[in-house]
Amino acid sequence: STLVVARILSPDDYGLVGMAAVYYGFLVLVSEAGMGTTVIALRELRGTTLAEVHTFAALVGLGGFVLSCLVSGLIASFFDAPALKWVIVVMSVNFILVSLRTVPQAVMQRELQFHRYAILDGVNALVTAAASVTLAFAGARYWSLVISTVAGGLIATALATFWKPLGFRWPQFHELRGTLKTSREILIGSAAWYISQSADFFVAGKVLGKAALGNYTFAWSLAYSIVDKVVSLVNGVTSSIFSASKHDRALLTRYITRIMGALALILLPATTGVALVSRELVLAAVGAKWQAAIVPLRLLVLYAGVRSLTPILAQALTITGDTRYTMRRNIAAAICLPIGFFVGSRW
Repeated sequence: STLVVARILSPDDYGLVGMAAVYYGFLVLVSEAGMGTTVIALRELRGTTLAEVHTFAALVGLGGFVLSCLVSGLIASFFDAPALKWVIVVMSVNFILVSLRTVPQAVMQRELQFHRYAILDGVNALVTAAASVTLAFAGARYWSLVISTVAGGLIATALATFWKPLGFRWPQFHELRGTLKTSREILIGSAAWYISQSADFFVAGKVLGKAALGNYTFAWSLAYSIVDKVVSLVNGVTSSIFSASKHDRALLTRYITRIMGALALILLPATTGVALVSRELVLAAVGAKWQAAIVPLRLLVLYAGVRSLTPILAQALTITGDTRYTMRRNIAAAICLPIGFFVGSRW
Protein backbone atom coordinates (compact mmCIF):
# COMPACT_ATOMS: atom_id res chain seq x y z
CA SER A 1 0.00 0.00 0.00
CA THR A 2 2.93 2.35 0.70
CA LEU A 3 4.23 1.89 -2.86
CA VAL A 4 0.79 2.34 -4.43
CA VAL A 5 0.03 5.49 -2.44
CA ALA A 6 3.51 6.92 -3.11
CA ARG A 7 2.92 6.66 -6.87
CA ILE A 8 -0.14 8.91 -6.47
CA LEU A 9 0.98 11.38 -3.80
CA SER A 10 3.81 13.90 -4.01
CA PRO A 11 6.84 14.42 -1.73
CA ASP A 12 5.08 17.56 -0.40
CA ASP A 13 2.10 15.44 0.74
CA TYR A 14 4.40 13.05 2.58
CA GLY A 15 6.34 15.98 4.00
CA LEU A 16 3.22 17.56 5.51
CA VAL A 17 2.18 14.32 7.20
CA GLY A 18 5.80 13.78 8.24
CA MET A 19 5.71 17.09 10.12
CA ALA A 20 2.54 16.03 11.93
CA ALA A 21 3.98 12.59 12.61
CA VAL A 22 6.83 14.02 14.71
CA TYR A 23 4.32 15.47 17.19
CA TYR A 24 1.72 12.73 16.75
CA GLY A 25 4.12 9.87 17.50
CA PHE A 26 5.29 11.53 20.70
CA LEU A 27 1.75 12.12 21.97
CA VAL A 28 0.72 8.54 21.12
CA LEU A 29 3.63 7.40 23.24
CA VAL A 30 2.53 9.65 26.09
CA SER A 31 -1.14 8.63 25.78
CA GLU A 32 -0.05 5.00 26.19
CA ALA A 33 1.84 6.30 29.28
CA GLY A 34 3.92 3.14 29.63
CA MET A 35 0.78 1.37 30.86
CA GLY A 36 0.88 -1.48 28.36
CA THR A 37 4.39 -2.57 29.28
CA THR A 38 3.61 -2.07 33.00
CA VAL A 39 0.56 -4.35 32.82
CA ILE A 40 2.63 -7.05 31.10
CA ALA A 41 5.54 -6.71 33.54
CA LEU A 42 3.40 -6.58 36.73
CA ARG A 43 1.42 -9.77 36.34
CA GLU A 44 -0.29 -9.28 39.72
CA LEU A 45 -2.42 -6.38 38.41
CA ARG A 46 -6.01 -7.65 38.40
CA GLY A 47 -9.66 -6.67 38.95
CA THR A 48 -10.40 -3.17 40.17
CA THR A 49 -6.73 -2.13 40.02
CA LEU A 50 -6.68 -3.00 36.33
CA ALA A 51 -9.86 -0.94 35.79
CA GLU A 52 -8.15 2.01 37.53
CA VAL A 53 -5.09 1.68 35.29
CA HIS A 54 -7.42 1.51 32.27
CA THR A 55 -9.20 4.71 33.40
CA PHE A 56 -5.90 6.51 33.98
CA ALA A 57 -4.70 5.59 30.48
CA ALA A 58 -7.99 6.85 28.99
CA LEU A 59 -7.71 10.16 30.86
CA VAL A 60 -4.16 10.66 29.58
CA GLY A 61 -5.34 9.98 26.00
CA LEU A 62 -8.20 12.46 26.33
CA GLY A 63 -5.78 15.04 27.71
CA GLY A 64 -3.47 14.47 24.74
CA PHE A 65 -6.34 15.14 22.31
CA VAL A 66 -7.31 18.39 24.05
CA LEU A 67 -3.68 19.53 24.16
CA SER A 68 -3.30 18.82 20.43
CA CYS A 69 -6.32 20.94 19.59
CA LEU A 70 -4.81 23.81 21.59
CA VAL A 71 -1.28 23.69 20.14
CA SER A 72 -2.02 22.64 16.54
CA GLY A 73 -2.00 26.25 15.32
CA LEU A 74 1.35 26.95 16.98
CA ILE A 75 2.94 23.85 15.42
CA ALA A 76 1.59 24.83 11.98
CA SER A 77 3.10 28.30 12.42
CA PHE A 78 6.44 26.85 13.52
CA PHE A 79 6.73 24.75 10.36
CA ASP A 80 5.14 27.53 8.24
CA ALA A 81 2.52 25.07 6.96
CA PRO A 82 -1.08 26.30 7.56
CA ALA A 83 -2.64 23.00 6.41
CA LEU A 84 -0.80 21.23 9.22
CA LYS A 85 -3.23 22.52 11.88
CA TRP A 86 -6.19 20.37 10.86
CA VAL A 87 -3.99 17.41 10.01
CA ILE A 88 -2.81 17.37 13.63
CA VAL A 89 -6.35 17.78 15.01
CA VAL A 90 -7.71 14.84 13.00
CA MET A 91 -4.71 12.60 13.68
CA SER A 92 -5.07 13.37 17.40
CA VAL A 93 -8.31 11.38 17.58
CA ASN A 94 -5.96 8.40 17.67
CA PHE A 95 -4.67 9.52 21.10
CA ILE A 96 -8.05 8.59 22.57
CA LEU A 97 -8.28 5.37 20.53
CA VAL A 98 -4.79 4.19 21.52
CA SER A 99 -5.37 4.93 25.22
CA LEU A 100 -8.64 2.96 25.23
CA ARG A 101 -7.08 -0.19 23.78
CA THR A 102 -3.69 -0.07 25.55
CA VAL A 103 -4.64 -1.98 28.70
CA PRO A 104 -7.03 -4.52 27.06
CA GLN A 105 -4.37 -5.29 24.46
CA ALA A 106 -1.68 -5.66 27.15
CA VAL A 107 -3.89 -8.09 29.07
CA MET A 108 -4.23 -10.22 25.93
CA GLN A 109 -0.43 -10.29 25.57
CA ARG A 110 0.05 -11.11 29.25
CA GLU A 111 -2.42 -13.98 28.99
CA LEU A 112 -0.65 -15.22 25.83
CA GLN A 113 -3.79 -14.72 23.70
CA PHE A 114 -1.70 -14.15 20.61
CA HIS A 115 -4.43 -15.16 18.18
CA ARG A 116 -6.55 -12.19 19.28
CA TYR A 117 -3.54 -9.88 19.42
CA ALA A 118 -2.67 -10.94 15.87
CA ILE A 119 -6.20 -10.26 14.66
CA LEU A 120 -6.10 -6.77 16.19
CA ASP A 121 -2.78 -6.00 14.55
CA GLY A 122 -3.85 -7.51 11.22
CA VAL A 123 -7.21 -5.74 11.07
CA ASN A 124 -5.60 -2.42 11.93
CA ALA A 125 -3.01 -2.86 9.17
CA LEU A 126 -5.52 -4.04 6.54
CA VAL A 127 -8.07 -1.28 7.23
CA THR A 128 -5.31 1.37 7.21
CA ALA A 129 -3.86 0.04 3.95
CA ALA A 130 -7.22 -0.29 2.18
CA ALA A 131 -8.39 3.15 3.29
CA SER A 132 -5.14 4.87 2.30
CA VAL A 133 -5.17 3.36 -1.21
CA THR A 134 -8.89 4.09 -1.73
CA LEU A 135 -8.61 7.69 -0.57
CA ALA A 136 -5.43 8.28 -2.59
CA PHE A 137 -7.20 7.12 -5.78
CA ALA A 138 -10.14 9.38 -4.83
CA GLY A 139 -7.81 12.39 -4.85
CA ALA A 140 -7.69 13.00 -1.09
CA ARG A 141 -3.92 13.71 -1.22
CA TYR A 142 -2.35 13.88 2.26
CA TRP A 143 -5.72 13.23 3.91
CA SER A 144 -5.50 9.65 2.62
CA LEU A 145 -2.61 9.04 5.05
CA VAL A 146 -4.34 10.84 7.94
CA ILE A 147 -7.87 9.42 7.75
CA SER A 148 -6.69 5.86 7.08
CA THR A 149 -4.67 5.89 10.32
CA VAL A 150 -7.74 6.93 12.32
CA ALA A 151 -9.92 4.34 10.57
CA GLY A 152 -7.53 1.49 11.38
CA GLY A 153 -7.23 2.63 15.00
CA LEU A 154 -11.01 2.87 15.41
CA ILE A 155 -11.61 -0.72 14.29
CA ALA A 156 -8.73 -2.08 16.42
CA THR A 157 -9.98 -0.25 19.53
CA ALA A 158 -13.55 -1.49 19.04
CA LEU A 159 -12.31 -5.10 18.80
CA ALA A 160 -10.00 -4.76 21.83
CA THR A 161 -12.72 -3.34 24.09
CA PHE A 162 -15.20 -5.98 22.90
CA TRP A 163 -12.83 -8.86 23.72
CA LYS A 164 -11.53 -7.38 27.01
CA PRO A 165 -14.23 -5.15 28.53
CA LEU A 166 -12.35 -3.94 31.63
CA GLY A 167 -14.72 -1.17 32.68
CA PHE A 168 -13.71 2.08 34.33
CA ARG A 169 -12.96 2.99 37.94
CA TRP A 170 -11.65 6.32 39.15
CA PRO A 171 -7.96 5.86 39.99
CA GLN A 172 -6.94 5.77 43.65
CA PHE A 173 -3.52 7.29 43.08
CA HIS A 174 -2.16 6.42 46.52
CA GLU A 175 -2.84 2.73 45.78
CA LEU A 176 -1.36 2.95 42.29
CA ARG A 177 1.87 4.62 43.46
CA GLY A 178 4.07 1.56 42.80
CA THR A 179 2.45 0.87 39.44
CA LEU A 180 2.75 4.49 38.33
CA LYS A 181 6.41 4.62 39.40
CA THR A 182 7.23 1.73 37.08
CA SER A 183 5.09 3.30 34.38
CA ARG A 184 6.79 6.69 34.85
CA GLU A 185 10.29 5.30 34.32
CA ILE A 186 9.13 3.36 31.27
CA LEU A 187 7.39 6.48 29.94
CA ILE A 188 10.41 8.77 30.48
CA GLY A 189 12.72 6.24 28.83
CA SER A 190 10.30 5.76 25.92
CA ALA A 191 9.82 9.51 25.48
CA ALA A 192 13.60 10.07 25.43
CA TRP A 193 13.94 7.21 22.92
CA TYR A 194 11.27 8.78 20.73
CA ILE A 195 12.96 12.18 20.82
CA SER A 196 16.27 10.65 19.77
CA GLN A 197 14.66 8.65 16.98
CA SER A 198 12.41 11.46 15.66
CA ALA A 199 14.76 14.42 15.84
CA ASP A 200 15.85 13.72 12.25
CA PHE A 201 12.29 14.38 11.00
CA PHE A 202 12.01 17.50 13.13
CA VAL A 203 15.32 18.91 11.87
CA ALA A 204 14.58 18.00 8.24
CA GLY A 205 11.14 19.62 8.39
CA LYS A 206 12.41 22.81 9.98
CA VAL A 207 15.78 23.25 8.24
CA LEU A 208 15.39 21.53 4.85
CA GLY A 209 11.69 22.07 4.04
CA LYS A 210 8.63 20.03 3.13
CA ALA A 211 9.88 18.38 -0.08
CA ALA A 212 13.15 17.18 1.50
CA LEU A 213 11.24 15.86 4.51
CA GLY A 214 8.82 14.11 2.15
CA ASN A 215 11.63 12.24 0.39
CA TYR A 216 13.24 11.38 3.71
CA THR A 217 9.92 10.21 5.22
CA PHE A 218 9.19 7.96 2.24
CA ALA A 219 12.73 6.50 2.34
CA TRP A 220 12.37 5.88 6.07
CA SER A 221 8.94 4.21 5.63
CA LEU A 222 10.28 1.92 2.91
CA ALA A 223 13.49 1.13 4.81
CA TYR A 224 11.61 0.09 7.93
CA SER A 225 8.71 -1.66 6.19
CA ILE A 226 10.43 -5.05 6.43
CA VAL A 227 12.11 -4.49 9.79
CA ASP A 228 9.13 -3.03 11.64
CA LYS A 229 6.74 -5.76 10.57
CA VAL A 230 9.08 -8.52 11.74
CA VAL A 231 10.25 -6.78 14.94
CA SER A 232 6.75 -5.67 16.02
CA LEU A 233 5.52 -9.22 15.47
CA VAL A 234 8.35 -10.65 17.60
CA ASN A 235 7.99 -7.95 20.29
CA GLY A 236 4.30 -8.70 20.62
CA VAL A 237 5.20 -12.22 21.71
CA THR A 238 8.51 -11.79 23.54
CA SER A 239 7.28 -9.29 26.14
CA SER A 240 4.86 -11.87 27.51
CA ILE A 241 7.43 -14.69 27.33
CA PHE A 242 10.08 -12.58 29.08
CA SER A 243 7.55 -11.66 31.78
CA ALA A 244 6.69 -15.32 32.38
CA SER A 245 10.37 -16.38 32.59
CA LYS A 246 11.95 -13.33 34.24
CA HIS A 247 12.80 -15.23 37.44
CA ASP A 248 14.77 -17.92 35.54
CA ARG A 249 17.89 -16.09 34.31
CA ALA A 250 19.28 -19.04 32.34
CA LEU A 251 16.01 -19.54 30.47
CA LEU A 252 15.67 -15.80 29.84
CA THR A 253 19.23 -15.59 28.48
CA ARG A 254 18.57 -18.51 26.16
CA TYR A 255 15.42 -16.86 24.84
CA ILE A 256 17.23 -13.54 24.22
CA THR A 257 20.23 -15.02 22.37
CA ARG A 258 18.15 -17.33 20.18
CA ILE A 259 15.62 -14.65 19.26
CA MET A 260 18.34 -12.11 18.43
CA GLY A 261 20.17 -14.73 16.37
CA ALA A 262 17.01 -15.49 14.40
CA LEU A 263 16.34 -11.77 13.78
CA ALA A 264 19.90 -11.23 12.58
CA LEU A 265 19.66 -14.21 10.24
CA ILE A 266 16.43 -12.90 8.69
CA LEU A 267 16.87 -9.13 8.67
CA LEU A 268 20.55 -8.39 8.02
CA PRO A 269 20.62 -10.13 4.59
CA ALA A 270 17.20 -8.68 3.69
CA THR A 271 18.15 -5.08 4.49
CA THR A 272 21.52 -5.42 2.78
CA GLY A 273 19.74 -6.69 -0.33
CA VAL A 274 17.36 -3.71 -0.36
CA ALA A 275 20.33 -1.33 0.00
CA LEU A 276 22.05 -2.91 -3.03
CA VAL A 277 19.00 -2.52 -5.29
CA SER A 278 17.60 0.71 -3.80
CA ARG A 279 17.97 2.70 -7.02
CA GLU A 280 16.24 0.07 -9.15
CA LEU A 281 13.54 -0.44 -6.51
CA VAL A 282 12.62 3.25 -6.23
CA LEU A 283 12.62 3.96 -9.98
CA ALA A 284 10.63 0.84 -10.85
CA ALA A 285 8.15 0.96 -7.95
CA VAL A 286 7.30 4.65 -7.55
CA GLY A 287 8.95 6.51 -10.44
CA ALA A 288 11.52 9.23 -11.05
CA LYS A 289 9.74 11.85 -8.90
CA TRP A 290 11.12 9.99 -5.84
CA GLN A 291 14.72 9.89 -7.13
CA ALA A 292 15.90 12.07 -4.22
CA ALA A 293 14.84 9.29 -1.83
CA ILE A 294 17.35 6.75 -3.23
CA VAL A 295 20.41 7.73 -1.18
CA PRO A 296 18.48 8.14 2.10
CA LEU A 297 16.88 4.73 1.49
CA ARG A 298 20.28 3.09 0.88
CA LEU A 299 21.69 4.45 4.16
CA LEU A 300 18.56 4.07 6.31
CA VAL A 301 17.87 0.46 5.38
CA LEU A 302 21.40 -0.57 6.43
CA TYR A 303 20.89 1.22 9.75
CA ALA A 304 17.45 -0.38 10.12
CA GLY A 305 18.95 -3.87 9.93
CA VAL A 306 21.34 -3.20 12.81
CA ARG A 307 18.78 -1.27 14.86
CA SER A 308 16.31 -4.16 14.60
CA LEU A 309 18.42 -6.16 17.08
CA THR A 310 18.27 -3.62 19.93
CA PRO A 311 14.56 -3.63 20.96
CA ILE A 312 14.81 -7.17 22.31
CA LEU A 313 17.52 -6.15 24.79
CA ALA A 314 15.63 -3.03 25.89
CA GLN A 315 12.47 -5.05 26.33
CA ALA A 316 14.24 -7.68 28.45
CA LEU A 317 15.71 -4.97 30.69
CA THR A 318 12.29 -3.35 31.16
CA ILE A 319 10.45 -6.58 31.90
CA THR A 320 13.07 -7.70 34.45
CA GLY A 321 12.73 -4.38 36.30
CA ASP A 322 15.84 -2.52 35.13
CA THR A 323 13.85 0.41 33.78
CA ARG A 324 16.23 3.04 35.16
CA TYR A 325 19.23 1.96 33.04
CA THR A 326 17.13 1.99 29.87
CA MET A 327 15.75 5.40 30.84
CA ARG A 328 19.23 6.90 31.39
CA ARG A 329 20.59 5.47 28.14
CA ASN A 330 17.66 6.89 26.16
CA ILE A 331 18.01 10.30 27.81
CA ALA A 332 21.68 10.40 26.74
CA ALA A 333 20.65 9.55 23.15
CA ALA A 334 17.92 12.24 23.25
CA ILE A 335 20.59 14.84 24.06
CA CYS A 336 23.27 13.71 21.59
CA LEU A 337 21.37 12.68 18.44
CA PRO A 338 19.38 15.90 17.80
CA ILE A 339 22.67 17.85 17.89
CA GLY A 340 24.14 15.40 15.39
CA PHE A 341 21.12 15.69 13.08
CA PHE A 342 21.26 19.49 13.15
CA VAL A 343 24.98 19.48 12.28
CA GLY A 344 24.38 16.85 9.59
CA SER A 345 21.61 18.91 7.97
CA ARG A 346 24.34 21.22 6.60
CA TRP A 347 25.10 18.43 4.11
